[in-house]
Amino acid sequence: MNFTIILGILVLLMVIVTGRLFCGRVCPLGFLQDIFFKIPFFFKIKTFKHDRHLRSFKYVYFCVVYIGIPALIAIGFIYQGIPSIILSVIMGAFFLMAVIVKRPYCKFNCNAGAVGALFNKISFWRYKIVEEKCNGCNLCTKVCKMDIIPYKLHNTLETLECIRCGKCVKACPKEAIVGGFGTKVK
Repeated sequence: MNFTIILGILVLLMVIVTGRLFCGRVCPLGFLQDIFFKIPFFFKIKTFKHDRHLRSFKYVYFCVVYIGIPALIAIGFIYQGIPSIILSVIMGAFFLMAVIVKRPYCKFNCNAGAVGALFNKISFWRYKIVEEKCNGCNLCTKVCKMDIIPYKLHNTLETLECIRCGKCVKACPKEAIVGGFGTKVK
């Protein structure tokens, strides 16, 4: 069996078991975007009007890149080099955007993240908000790499956008966010 196929199967199994944990703790592209975001720039964008809507683009992109383009190549309607040129331009644009916007590739384009997000709700790695302890201090929101609001999700931290980086758990002074394998979410 080809090494790429074995690696792909292992990553898929990991995504099924952990959701987007890979995105928050292992992904080299996420790490590079975090570094690019630290580059000083005269303005940074926390969020913008259609941010939430653009996040669904990664699912459309996944279908186009992994279903549409291969189908067109297979039936001979598109030259094989064009997809790699398009993907290179897209990646370059996302790295330039990463100076201004936190993790734009993860939010708007990542295929692995799109697949991982589908397994967030059923994965074994979970987060839970202990509402009695939460004082709404907003520290978890300030450190979130995906600009979600963990304390307002009321035990639905399994949102598709959560990359399970654990920054919210570490930032919470009241230990109101707990996470790990088998964490029971009511």
